Amino acid sequence: MPEDSKNTSHTNSVAPESVSDEVYSGFTKFSRRSVFLVSTLVIFGAIWWLFIGFPTDDALSPDTLFDEYRDLHSLSLEYSAPEEAVLRAQKLLTKVKQAGAPAFVVAYVQTEIARHLFRTNDVEKQREAVRIAKMIASDTQLSRQQRASAVTRILTMYYSCRSDYIRDEIFSRGPFENFQAHREIDAVRGVAQTSVNLYPTPLGVLHEANWYSAELLDNTKLTQEQRQNYIEEIQTALVKASALFTQQFSEITQENISDTTLYYHWRGYHLGVLELTGEGGQLRDSFEESFQRAMSLYQPGDPTSRVVSTTVAFTHYYYAALLGEVFGEERKADQQQLLSDLILMVQTDPDLYATGFVNLVNVERDRLPETRDHNYKWFVDLAKVSPEFKTFLETHGWEL
Repeated sequence: MPEDSKNTSHTNSVAPESVSDEVYSGFTKFSRRSVFLVSTLVIFGAIWWLFIGFPTDDALSPDTLFDEYRDLHSLSLEYSAPEEAVLRAQKLLTKVKQAGAPAFVVAYVQTEIARHLFRTNDVEKQREAVRIAKMIASDTQLSRQQRASAVTRILTMYYSCRSDYIRDEIFSRGPFENFQAHREIDAVRGVAQTSVNLYPTPLGVLHEANWYSAELLDNTKLTQEQRQNYIEEIQTALVKASALFTQQFSEITQENISDTTLYYHWRGYHLGVLELTGEGGQLRDSFEESFQRAMSLYQPGDPTSRVVSTTVAFTHYYYAALLGEVFGEERKADQQQLLSDLILMVQTDPDLYATGFVNLVNVERDRLPETRDHNYKWFVDLAKVSPEFKTFLETHGWEL
């Protein structure tokens, strides 16, 4: 943790590949001359653009542009060739603008650019990805839903590696610069609240709850009253996120599988924190069931699973850590198996995990003592549980 992040202390991590069904379906409504009349000015404007005011150039026809967008989006689902995808998306953006597309269609293509820029694992390109997402998030021409989706993507980028340069890019200027003076945990909470205020989604609600879980894990100065209030806030968020998930994800498809995986990942994390407080049993399913559901969406060797693989890597890590926190030595064998599976995933395709879990490994390794939180502690604890994981960390520069 698995868009996510999604960096800093007091937060968790997820991989940055959350696909918005709303964005995808919004674009496809206007493909193949199969447009349905809906009562919004935005949709009406798109219909006008595609069928009445559209240039006659075949290269800019709605069918041609949609085919290009669909092919580009397929690269996202395959989670491959980010450099190629960036170039193709930039060319498509030029064509869409030439065709006079409405702002929300332009933003769809810009989202694809940001998605693939972040996957290049190039610092400057990842910073650019954040800037694009911030631009979309602050564009008042767009729907609140599309802007909220952009904010959620920013959080997913943030949680993907907890790196300083991503944090600095988010808060340096633009819609979130007013949060800059706050503690980092509070600043990230402000971003999550922005997402929920624009348009509540399951991920937005769970991201907002991260503040409470992090405080329960890391703040040793909480009063009993504060702890109980935070527990209740997490429980409320889980119930709300579950209801939104049922409304917005009627079934798992290739288009929403990333968001679905992230949902179960974050749900598992929060339920695990509640287990530590003794309050986990009041909810319908345990943290283990949620983590297992997230992992079940990844099938090794299946190309369509690549889009969720980076989130699932984080799920293995947090699942193993929380097993130790909740059960102590009792589940040591399960912890070791989870970590062994995680290492195999990373070693099988190191480039795939470079922007996610491996980046987190390196960031936590270099964290100053005063900024360390439960994430750093969990790396150290898990190295004691698994000699294989200890060796893995040492190959990435850890001194244990």
